[in-house]
Amino acid sequence: MATRSAKIDQKADLIWAIADKLTGVYKPHEYGDVILPLTVIRRFDCILSDTKDAVLQKYDEVKNLPMKDILLRKASKKDFYNTSKYTFERLMDDPDHIEENFREYLNKFSANVRDILEKFKFDGHITTMANKGILYIVLKEYTTDRGNLHPNEISNLEMGYIFEEIIRRFSESHNEDAGQHYTPREVIQLMVNILFYDDNDILSGNNVAKTIYDPACGTGGMLSVAEEYLHSLNASTELVSFGQEINDQTFAICKADMLIKGNNADYIKDGNTLSDDQFAGSTFDYILSNPPFGREWKNEKAKVDLTNVYMTTRLEGAHTYFLPFNQGSNGAGKVGGKGNPVNPNGYDTAYLWERVLCKDSLMEILQKYMHLQQEYDKNGNLVKETMIFPRYHQLDVVTKLLEDVKKNGSGKSYLIQHSAGSGKSNSIAWLAHRLTGLHDYEDNKIFQSVIIVTDRRVLDSQLQSTVYQFDHVEGVVKKVDKNSGQLRDAINDGVGIIITTLQKFPVIYKEVDSAKKRFAIIIDEAHSSQTGDAAKKLKRALADTEEILKEYAEMEDEDERNRKDDEDKLLDELAAQGMEK
Repeated sequence: MATRSAKIDQKADLIWAIADKLTGVYKPHEYGDVILPLTVIRRFDCILSDTKDAVLQKYDEVKNLPMKDILLRKASKKDFYNTSKYTFERLMDDPDHIEENFREYLNKFSANVRDILEKFKFDGHITTMANKGILYIVLKEYTTDRGNLHPNEISNLEMGYIFEEIIRRFSESHNEDAGQHYTPREVIQLMVNILFYDDNDILSGNNVAKTIYDPACGTGGMLSVAEEYLHSLNASTELVSFGQEINDQTFAICKADMLIKGNNADYIKDGNTLSDDQFAGSTFDYILSNPPFGREWKNEKAKVDLTNVYMTTRLEGAHTYFLPFNQGSNGAGKVGGKGNPVNPNGYDTAYLWERVLCKDSLMEILQKYMHLQQEYDKNGNLVKETMIFPRYHQLDVVTKLLEDVKKNGSGKSYLIQHSAGSGKSNSIAWLAHRLTGLHDYEDNKIFQSVIIVTDRRVLDSQLQSTVYQFDHVEGVVKKVDKNSGQLRDAINDGVGIIITTLQKFPVIYKEVDSAKKRFAIIIDEAHSSQTGDAAKKLKRALADTEEILKEYAEMEDEDERNRKDDEDKLLDELAAQGMEK
């Protein structure tokens, strides 16, 4: 994939320097309103220069024919053309009539280019520059080497970089966030790599056509990088780009870029994706976007659900399945109903971008939580793949547990309630893997091993499969499914994650070397056997003897009281039956 070169920065510097000619007439934050459209126009001018004479000759022949548009496109060898006798260089021959000639030149572009130029609202700036006597001076700068934007000098991809660099500089001069207008190409390259990573059809197929959509396409950088990257891997694949953009300037640049590259520029629409979706009902093979987070949605409130959040990891048109990504009516971790609590300081769904889609949280989710879950039949054949993304309650509980353990260290107990079908196995797996690498604020590892305990005598196959699939380093996870010796050795060897049944501890508790070691114990379900003799042996194996003896005494007292209660109940029942003696 092509990377940014020094030539791009140099050309951007040269174009930026042209803005110096606007000093006094325009304020610095207004320079972009002039330089951006002029740079687009000059790019069209340079591209058409090679066929300019052929187009003029063809225009004389067909100017009265109804199908002249098709014939002129053929003459220009592009999907656009200009039938004016002027070019930027020829405009310099008549400085006294520069405004009149320049307007004539712009009006002779094909209709698709004129539509793009109208989005810049450039007409008033022509009048201003002409009245202030700088129109000729500014246009002349574009005829120098610094204004040479011919494809032989600057490729389409490089031109995209240049536009984005100019936008960034103008945005900074206006104290705007440049991120509202473009995404760094390095970030786009990472996103595109992830997008196409496991799509064998598009990566290796012959003459495959796919569609890609960016609902906040800006200057079209994401679409362009995706297309370039895909062609570098498989030149026979066609990627058809669709996009929508609300900002008139960036929309115009994106549409111009598509037109210049020979793509269908009509697939780039202007307008607000949220309140005026131009592709409603359409489906696409891929969606790639970096919407402008932080911008107010008040104008789109009637069109957007600001109360509930839904998510999916796979887009399949009408078959796409969405899961709720809500906190619960009383907030995360609190008993309540569906939905989200009322947010008195903003939108009920503000947590999505404040705590989930912020860069640190999102990167952690991508690295630590998302994984491809695979299911196999009894013969070992792969039958299903599912991309797993944490539900909000899972993300919340793991995050809170890690924060508390990091702050307070080992020795505390936590009770987590998971309803049926809410992803308990995934929560246990995420927590176990995160605990294995957890360090305190002095960078000391908190736990030697994490032991996942189930009181089922046959190890839970779903649980062990889930934990194993989350493992990215061989040897981190050990399942104890044969004998108690396995458990003893795993604990003594300091295996990161150990999955076992409760019943194996009574056999080996005396043989475990637990001195000066700390263990995180995750118990899968609170069944009755965890309060019995096996649970005592687990605690004795992993704890200091003096401390555990005191706990045993307390547990024995509790057992004694329970036995007396049971005996009293039995005697009462016998008395009611008339069988007492």
